Amino acid sequence: MINDSKVLYPLIDFYLGKGKDGCGRTINEVRNNDLKWLEDTHNYIQWLFPLREKSQYVNAPVLDNKQIELFKENPLLCHELLLSFKLILNFYGFSCDDKTSNIIIMKSPSFNDRKEIWISSGNHNYLRITRVIKCLSILGLENYAQAFFECLQQVFIEENIDKVAFQYWKQAVN
Repeated sequence: MINDSKVLYPLIDFYLGKGKDGCGRTINEVRNNDLKWLEDTHNYIQWLFPLREKSQYVNAPVLDNKQIELFKENPLLCHELLLSFKLILNFYGFSCDDKTSNIIIMKSPSFNDRKEIWISSGNHNYLRITRVIKCLSILGLENYAQAFFECLQQVFIEENIDKVAFQYWKQAVN
């Protein structure tokens, strides 16, 4: 089925490095941008972390049951999703230790600098974080979503995180 994905599933082709997103970028082109680009550009996150719900951005993918099944069954798609997740963790100032079955998301040395970008009332990155958690949960990486939420829970206690945003994160992981 993956061989026929170009016609049916542009998202799968994008993730396999065979296609482009709605703006004509490959997955590697998106991932190779700097942190400022990741903050200032708003139409890539839907491709790196797709959901079942339609996005406000034109040409953003919408997950269906078959795509979800493909992500869960294909180790390459899973690996690529993890690369996207680790990129976004770096963007927020976190790192991931997944060398054992006990996945740990923790603050990286850049956290204090990076938190200035996203920890503020009503920040659009709170919505992005919700999207990341939901996507990981939907596409079979629930353990990573849970580890991310546990890290965010600690950050919520230590920092001035919007309580409404935190509730969305909590709902997304459940």
